[in-house]
Amino acid sequence: MHRPVALLALLAASCQTRTAPPPAAQPVAPAGACSVASDLAAVDTAASSSALALAVASGKRVAYLADEDEGALRIVDLERRAVTATIDLGAAPGHVLVANGRVHVSLPTDDVVVELAADGTECRRTPTRAEPVALAADGKTLLVASRRGHALTFIRDGKAESIGLSRDPSGVLVSGRTAYVSHRVGSIVSVVALDSRVVAREVSFAWRDRIAFLGRPVADMPRFAVQAHALARIDGRVTIPMVLAYPGDTHLEVTMATGYGAPSVRGVDGFFPHEPAIASLGETFRLRLAREVVDEGKQRLSFGRMPGKHAPCVLPRSVAAFGRELVVACVGIDRLLVHRGEGALEASERLRVTVPAGPVAVAVEPALREAVVWSQFARQLSLVSLDDGTSRSFAIEAARPLDATLAEGRKTFHAPLGFDGRACASCHPDGLDDGLVWSSPHGPLQPPTLVGRMDTAPYGWLGGGATLPAHLTETMKRIGAPPMHKDTMEPLIAYVRSLKPRQKPALDALEKRGRALFASTEVGCASCHQDGGTDGLRHDVGTGGTFDTPSLAGVGASAPYMHDGRFATLREAIAGNAMGTTKHLREEDLKALVAYLRTL
Repeated sequence: MHRPVALLALLAASCQTRTAPPPAAQPVAPAGACSVASDLAAVDTAASSSALALAVASGKRVAYLADEDEGALRIVDLERRAVTATIDLGAAPGHVLVANGRVHVSLPTDDVVVELAADGTECRRTPTRAEPVALAADGKTLLVASRRGHALTFIRDGKAESIGLSRDPSGVLVSGRTAYVSHRVGSIVSVVALDSRVVAREVSFAWRDRIAFLGRPVADMPRFAVQAHALARIDGRVTIPMVLAYPGDTHLEVTMATGYGAPSVRGVDGFFPHEPAIASLGETFRLRLAREVVDEGKQRLSFGRMPGKHAPCVLPRSVAAFGRELVVACVGIDRLLVHRGEGALEASERLRVTVPAGPVAVAVEPALREAVVWSQFARQLSLVSLDDGTSRSFAIEAARPLDATLAEGRKTFHAPLGFDGRACASCHPDGLDDGLVWSSPHGPLQPPTLVGRMDTAPYGWLGGGATLPAHLTETMKRIGAPPMHKDTMEPLIAYVRSLKPRQKPALDALEKRGRALFASTEVGCASCHQDGGTDGLRHDVGTGGTFDTPSLAGVGASAPYMHDGRFATLREAIAGNAMGTTKHLREEDLKALVAYLRTL
C-alpha cells in the first residue's frame, strides 16, 4: 500500500474509540412551537443527504434547500416553482435532511446541527464535532458526519455521542443496522455497526493496477479513490460515485515524471491520472469503470489513456437512487448522469442531461419519475424528467448575490482543465488537499491546502512561483492544461484568495500552553512560522533538500505532512525532523504543541 494511505489506515485504527460527548443541546423555542409534524414526510430516502431535501408537507410538494451562499434555508413550493419562506440561519448551511417530522440542517462553520419545524421555526441547536456536513437518520437518532472533526455523532433528544473516523467523512447512509460513511480523501469507506456504535471495518480502495502498452505490461501503478462525497442504496447494495487517482509511483517513477501524476510510463503517453468509477458494496465490492467491471481483489489491467465518448465526471457531488438506477450530479461538466444496472459506465449510461452550472445536489421523486437538481453556481433549481431528460429550470433569487468576479472564479476552479478532465477542485476539494502525494519532475510532492495561504509568496514547495500567476502557469503545464488567459486567471485567483480559514476559537489551557511553546526561542517554531505564517524562505529540515516554508493555516486538517507526506500525524512531523528544537520536549509538551497547531 502507498505510504500515506497506509499511515492514514493506522490513524483510522486508532480512532475507533468513543470520544467525550459534545455539550448539551440548547432549545431556542417553546415545545409547542416545535411539535413534530405528522404531515411532513421525506420523499427521497435511498441516498445520502445533500443541500437539497424533498418532502411532502401538508399535502404539498416542497423542497428544503440549504442555500450556502445566502446563509439560509429556503422552502420551495415545487408546484408553484416559488420560494415560500427564507430562514436566516446566521451561517452557511451544509446539508439538509427531513426525518421524524422535523427538518435538520448542518452548519459546518458553527459546529452545530439545527432542528426546525416544517415551517422553518427553529427548535434546537445541538453542538457536534468540528464541521458537521452529512446527515442521516436511524429511527429517531440523527447521525452527523463531521469533516474536520473526523467523527460520526449520534444525536437523540438533544443528547450527543461521537465516535472517531478517518479523514474527511463527507457522506453517510443507513442501510439496515449499518451506517456507511464515504470520505472525500483516504481511499476508504467506513462501515459502522449501529448497535455497538463502532467502526466495524474500513473498505479500502487503494492498491496497484498493471499498466500495459501494446498488450505488454510495463509497470504497476498505485491507485487511490478520491471525491467520494455521496452514497445511494440500490437493491441492497451501497453505491458510491468516486474518482480513481493515479498519482504515480513516488518511489520508482520520480525521474520519469513529466507532470503531476507521471502521465508517461517508459515514454508512453499513458494512463488516466483521474478516472471516473462507481463502487458497489455488498458482501464484497466491485468497481465499475468506463469499459470494465473489476471485482474485489482483482488487479486491473489498464491499456493506456482511452478517452470515453463523453466528458468524464471527475467531480461527482451528489447522488440519488431511481429504482435500480443511479442518478449522479457532476460539477464541472454540469451534467446529470443516469446509470442502470451493474455494468461498465459507458454501457450503463442511459441518460446524460445538461443542467445549469454547479449541480451540487440532486434528489428524486420516484412517483413522478423526476429529479430535482440544485445548481448552486447558476442559482437555479431544475426539474428533470428521468424518462427523456427534458427539464424545466427556475431561479432562486439571492438577496446578497456573490460578487461577479468571485462567481466566475468559482466556476473556473471547478471547470475541467487538465488533459484528463482534472479541475483545480480535483486536487484541492473546497480549497483544501486530496491527501495524496504526487510524483513530479522535482520528486514526490503533495498538494498543500489553499485556504488562508494565498498571500504567502513565494508559492510551491520549491518556492519557484514569485507570484500566483507565475505559479498557476506552471501548474497548468503540469496537468496538461492549455495556457490560461489573463481574463480567466484573475477571477480564479480572486476566488481562491477569498476562501477563508475557520475562525480561531478561544484557546483552552492546553492550547495556550502550546502557543507559548510555539513562540518560545527554545522550541523555535515562530522563527520560521511567526503567527503561524511563513518567512518566505527555503530551509533544509532534514527531508532531502531545501523547501519553502508553508503557512500553517489549516495544518491540523491536512495530513499527511511535509512536502512528500512522510509523516502521518502532526506529532510525528514536529518530533521527527529538524524543524525547531523539539527533542527535549516531554510528551505533555508535544500534546500541547499539537493542540495549538490544530487551532491555526
